[in-house]
Amino acid sequence: MASLLLHAAVALLVFLFAGRLFRDRFAALAAAALFALHPIHVESVAWISAVTDPQLTFFYVLAFWFFIRLGEYSAARRYGMLAGTTACFALALLSKEQALTFPALAAIYEFAYRDQTGGARRAERLLWQAPLWLLAIVYLGLRVRILGAITHNPGWHPLTFYQAILSGVALTGQYVFKLFWPAHLLAFYAFRPSTSLLQGPVLAGLGALALCAAGFFVLWKRARPASFGIIWLLVNLAPVLNARWMTAYVFADRYFYLPSVGFCLVAGWAAAVFGRIAAKRRLAWQAAAAGSACAVVLLCIVRVATRVPVWHDDITLLTSTLAAEPNEYILRSGLGQAYALRDEWGPAEREYREALRLKPGFAQSLSALGTVYARERRFNEAVPLLGRAIALDPSDAEAHLTLGSAYAETGRMDLAEEQFRTAITLAPLNYLSHNLLGKLYFDAGKLALAEAQFLESLSCEPNLAACDHLGYIYMRWGDRARAQRAFKAALSLNSADSHAHYNLGLIDAASGRSAEARGEFQAALAADPNNPEIASALAKLQP
Repeated sequence: MASLLLHAAVALLVFLFAGRLFRDRFAALAAAALFALHPIHVESVAWISAVTDPQLTFFYVLAFWFFIRLGEYSAARRYGMLAGTTACFALALLSKEQALTFPALAAIYEFAYRDQTGGARRAERLLWQAPLWLLAIVYLGLRVRILGAITHNPGWHPLTFYQAILSGVALTGQYVFKLFWPAHLLAFYAFRPSTSLLQGPVLAGLGALALCAAGFFVLWKRARPASFGIIWLLVNLAPVLNARWMTAYVFADRYFYLPSVGFCLVAGWAAAVFGRIAAKRRLAWQAAAAGSACAVVLLCIVRVATRVPVWHDDITLLTSTLAAEPNEYILRSGLGQAYALRDEWGPAEREYREALRLKPGFAQSLSALGTVYARERRFNEAVPLLGRAIALDPSDAEAHLTLGSAYAETGRMDLAEEQFRTAITLAPLNYLSHNLLGKLYFDAGKLALAEAQFLESLSCEPNLAACDHLGYIYMRWGDRARAQRAFKAALSLNSADSHAHYNLGLIDAASGRSAEARGEFQAALAADPNNPEIASALAKLQP
């Protein structure tokens, strides 16, 4: 519901933005209606993980709405609009890095499209750009400092520069085709790099670019504001056309959420022109215009209605996508993970095996299948798979954790400790890593080392296992006060924690508080009614 409301808010902003750009309510309404109903937006609205695209677009369009109004006011109010533009641009950057296109698009609009300057001179108009470019530079600097580069390339698609350009042209053709005919929509599109200028997808992409260029020059002469929609589309599409810095999802419907605003602007303007022409003609023309509009709306509604159910759950989504792309190992691995999350380990193993048949060296599937075997205590099969996964991807902290657990279960404690420590180095804020290493030390009687790990775990995230084990450690040390605090902290996280109730009962009994001890033992027994140890402790305190 939240994503749907956000999408509606973006459509409203498209209406306001188009209204300012065209000064034509009908064109603005048509653009906003097409944006609201276009089937290519289903993924961005139906999938919670894609919410960053509507969020980005909301702040991006709002920033531009402020920006185009700069020339409508005197200097005093003008800088309020500039502050609004800068603030919304900052929020757009925090939503998604695609917002970096904003300064360039704003500069193009300022010096090629703005028809109202409010008396501002060219030097002042240049100053309007300064905070936007400065913010973009600061963002890029922080990104490079944190990630070590502008983008993190996981090595999915090792293309040459020439292949990347050809692939980008082919992707442009795909996106433009989806705008005009969004019939074949998928959650995952197989990417096949382009290697020749004469390949079909590249030629189709060149045709799409030629269409955009022709449309731009026609509109530039006859309806300049509408031509800005083509600039918007291409500028905002450019960042997702470089397959070298994309993940496995090189082409995705959600990437087109922001660029599609430009398409809707042009389509809205065209609808307004066609509507006015039809209004001056005979009744047949008017009927044709109304019928065309109704047909487009109906087709969009039907396509959205048939697409939305596919996003009901992971298994439905991945199964339907695999029906169209049966040989995609990433989808197979994803479906295995979906089954694993439901504790359906048989189907999960089947999908992971199929993923490895399609791509024998896929580290994620190796790690996932190793995890299934470890869970089933098939350690002789799990350990080699996890070792291969780590050799292919040494940065996979989860694989190190699972391999460490497998070593611990088979008594190879030194190797287990090494894997747990590696996992902590790779993901220091993962409380589970600290808990597993802490338990290893606890079972070995290294209580001080165990305490340090469980305290570190709690600093990452409050969790039940760390609280309980700290309580056990303090009980062994005879420190009842600290043990009591640890177990009460556990109960604050889960009031039905039988371990915490039982140990608090032992502390109360040892301190002579029989009534309190009985209450704790009764609560422990209610949470774990078949535990003979709790029942025995309670029986000893019965009057």
